[in-house]
Amino acid sequence: MIKLVSDENFDGDILRGLYRRRPDLDVVRVQDIGLNSTPDPDILAWAAIEGRILLTHDRDTMPKFAFDRVRAGQAMPGLFLVNDLMPIGQAIDEILLAGDCLAPEECKNYVGFFPYEALSRRGRKSAGCVIAPARFTHPTSPPADARRSGRAAGPQ
Repeated sequence: MIKLVSDENFDGDILRGLYRRRPDLDVVRVQDIGLNSTPDPDILAWAAIEGRILLTHDRDTMPKFAFDRVRAGQAMPGLFLVNDLMPIGQAIDEILLAGDCLAPEECKNYVGFFPYEALSRRGRKSAGCVIAPARFTHPTSPPADARRSGRAAGPQ
């Protein structure tokens, strides 16, 4: 089972919902461990030491710091970036689903975006969560050679 830590500004209603639905969920808040007003890189460092995936709404700076850790060869146990406009119930469902489906090893060096919605190659919408590799690729992107030539990748 994965272990989580929420950053200072993570929605308390989502955390309360997670606790209600899964009382045995291993999640701590930075406020409860004395890391209030701690810089983001230091929170990621603490999460790495403790083997905890960070829950955050901070899409402005936290992904960059996570990617910086990966590029530097430092441990990065994972980052779940939850859109703060996402309905609370949906956020709870998707975090719990990720927790049920992913092993801690699968989250290393990954940033998960919640919710994930994109058009497939055939134009149908798909929704859910996606775990995007920290090497700045996107799981639905065609290979670089296909982008350059203008042809689509994969079966048509």
